[in-house]
Amino acid sequence: MRPTTPARLVTCALLALAPFLIACDGDSAKQAASDAKAAAAEVADATREHAQAAGEAAKAAGAAAKETLGEAGEDLAAARDAAGEKLGQAVESLKRFSVESKDELVAKVEAELVELDAKTAELKAAAADASEGARMQLSLVLAKLDTKRVAFEAKLDGLRAAGADKWADLQEGVEERLAGLEDEVDQAEERVDALLEEDTGAKGDTTWSPGVPKELFEVVKVVDGDTIHIARNGGVDKLRLLSVDTEEKLSGRPFNPDKPETLYGEDTMLWAQDLFAGLAGEDGVTRVGVAFPNGEEEYDMYGRLLCHVILPDGTDFNVQLVAEGRSPYFMKYGYSRLAHGAFEAAEAEARKAELGVWSPDVNKPASASDPWHKRDYDKLVPWWRARAEAIEAFRTLQANNPQAAFASEDEDGLAEGVEYSERFGYPINVFGAIDRVFEEDDGSLTLLFRALEGKTAFRAHIPAELRSEFAHFDFETRGEPYKQNYFFVVGDLVRGPRGFDIWATDKFSIRLGAPDPVYPE
Repeated sequence: MRPTTPARLVTCALLALAPFLIACDGDSAKQAASDAKAAAAEVADATREHAQAAGEAAKAAGAAAKETLGEAGEDLAAARDAAGEKLGQAVESLKRFSVESKDELVAKVEAELVELDAKTAELKAAAADASEGARMQLSLVLAKLDTKRVAFEAKLDGLRAAGADKWADLQEGVEERLAGLEDEVDQAEERVDALLEEDTGAKGDTTWSPGVPKELFEVVKVVDGDTIHIARNGGVDKLRLLSVDTEEKLSGRPFNPDKPETLYGEDTMLWAQDLFAGLAGEDGVTRVGVAFPNGEEEYDMYGRLLCHVILPDGTDFNVQLVAEGRSPYFMKYGYSRLAHGAFEAAEAEARKAELGVWSPDVNKPASASDPWHKRDYDKLVPWWRARAEAIEAFRTLQANNPQAAFASEDEDGLAEGVEYSERFGYPINVFGAIDRVFEEDDGSLTLLFRALEGKTAFRAHIPAELRSEFAHFDFETRGEPYKQNYFFVVGDLVRGPRGFDIWATDKFSIRLGAPDPVYPE
């Protein structure tokens, strides 16, 4: 609607009188005009009064609006001040400790650390009661926790050294680190509890029943106690039985003190041949099944298929070898992923009964003048177990962080590690056995790790200035028998001209895969 103005009101009045003006002429018209003029004057006066009233109303409305706006502005300012005060209180409340001095803050943080250290000590005490395999896994969890604790202590030292005008600025960072350390302790507690529960189950689970094999393969040849050939997939597979290592049969080869040919090795070969011959069916053919850890087929460096042999009735032949004392539980290349508890129990019983290799008279010659060739299991078993602990530690690390943990013999995995390290800047853990050690012209030391034949190798490099940090490892002797030669290397993994490389940056870059073996005196 258009606004009502004074001119518009006059126009309206004239339009209203127009019929009378048209209907009259002469004196009548003059009179009508006079009447119209008077009416217009009245309209004009009314319009002026209306305009004046409207102006006064507008003036009053403006004053009221100004007053209202002023009150709103004051309210807005008050609200702003209140919000600022509350925000300041909220920010201040984010601080965990309400303190007035640096010494007070340090004291409160140290009190929290006492509780955390006590909790960590409890975890370490619980880990001490675990089996050897579980202890190694637990040591990795607790070592990570110790590293975080040392890092926090360095942060706290910075607070202790801060001046009176600086300590308050450090409070938030210290509290964040403390909260992170508390989270680490909680996570470690959960991990320790889980590992101990698994360990209890593993120690209690001494039975392993693979069941009757669904598929049977013809036994082509029984080479010795732990090597069998079978017909499979249109060819012949040479089997290397996992977790066992029977003694060498007599062949006339030169004497090897680390793995001598023995009378019992020959006896075990003949025993195995008779056993498999006795399992032949009516057609004169012996058939057996095979089982693989995690259902995955793997071959050793000699092209032998690594597996368990399952007899037609469901008996695990590998475990049977250990139960009858024909072999120790051979863990040099890691604990069994199928029957660890069964192997441990079988060996314990065989030792107790002094069966086979555990007999004090095993391999004793008929004549006192003949040499007594025996394997030194007092040295071999601790060495194998130390290696198994290292491998188990790697399995655990890789299971928890598959994108950042690889074996030195896994060329494809290392290539993935290079890409992951470059893309995310994340350190990579490489696990393996040292093959050779090289002195470089610049004073650095190069550790060449074992690789599969024809595959790209991994090298760890120690700068000259860091060599003293690793001298205690005595790398040059790590290839000798009866020493732990598995190591972890962590850092930025790159692909160099000769293969894969990591350069050590501090004393934590290289560590033993597991402690050195301890031998009986």
